[in-house]
Amino acid sequence: LEDAGLREDTLIVITSDHGERLGESDSFGNRRFGHICSVSDESLRVPLVVANPSLTPTTVEKNATIQNLAPLFENVIRGNNVTTDTVSETLSPDDGILIIERPADRSDRWERATGVPSKIKRRESEEHTCIGYLGDWKYLIDTTGREYAWQDDQEKQPKIAPNQLLNICKRHLALLRELESEEEEKRGIS
Repeated sequence: LEDAGLREDTLIVITSDHGERLGESDSFGNRRFGHICSVSDESLRVPLVVANPSLTPTTVEKNATIQNLAPLFENVIRGNNVTTDTVSETLSPDDGILIIERPADRSDRWERATGVPSKIKRRESEEHTCIGYLGDWKYLIDTTGREYAWQDDQEKQPKIAPNQLLNICKRHLALLRELESEEEEKRGIS
């Protein structure tokens, strides 16, 4: 980039679509490998490096989402001054709540999967899951009605998690169900 004279005008972004578990215990105490059937932090949290000579090297210690990379790229394309604060503000949710949706995978992939326990196949193909982060809280809800909450990685009663977090996760789960119903209507499934 330097030899081509592009270093000053280039924003370098390194990230991943998902993490990988390498035998760590998840929030439920299960040791897992890979990323199938997981809403563990090892699978959900990914590295994100944003580099440009105008950015001050720093570590941002707040929840961010790679889904917000597009607005960051827009700022760069439009020639807006991108600072460390701009990167942090663009990638972090306005209300501080980070939501991760894991819709059920209705494809026939799980029917074809060999060596995968039927319990995992069912969960992956039939259940929607929503995970929310707010400060030191993590809350999980799925379409079976299971709810879990953790504060500072310690399991807590879901009802004591912040209402704002509970409500937005429940809304997102309801939206996943609505979208699924609409898709089934389009395909003529009742």
